[in-house]
Amino acid sequence: MLSEGADAPRFELPALVDGEERRVELSEYLGDDVVILAFYPADFNPACDAESCDLDELDLFTMQKDVRILGISPDSLYSHRAFAGQYDLKVPLLADTDGEVARQYGVDLVDDLGQRLTERAVAVVDHDGTITYTWSTDDMTELPRVDDIKDALAETGGDDTAFARYRVG
Repeated sequence: MLSEGADAPRFELPALVDGEERRVELSEYLGDDVVILAFYPADFNPACDAESCDLDELDLFTMQKDVRILGISPDSLYSHRAFAGQYDLKVPLLADTDGEVARQYGVDLVDDLGQRLTERAVAVVDHDGTITYTWSTDDMTELPRVDDIKDALAETGGDDTAFARYRVG
């Protein structure tokens, strides 16, 4: 995984946003928002059950007006549509089907069966496009620590921004 302080590689990917298919560029959020990139191995992965999925806890960040979360996996938009429908996800889901973005961020992996997957990882990108927090694991059942992400967001943008953000959130 890229280290904190690195420039976030820019990308453009097909995405499912609010039920609509479109292309999403990281650069469209920079300058206005802090972006949480949530890489995950696949839709309907081992961390999901009948009630919840691995992106559920991160969905709470969508309530903060200056924070955007983007879910990224190697699955297609067709799979993303079923996944979002099953778990009522509001997070934009990006289709990194060739694994290029995962490679750029250093979170690509090939499992024992030769499947191209993505590590479970989180990168927080500030307004200027700098990575301010990273976390990753190749354990498909381990989930990111939401409190650590909250702390990273509080440190991004200074105390006044953080205070306003968490008063609302």
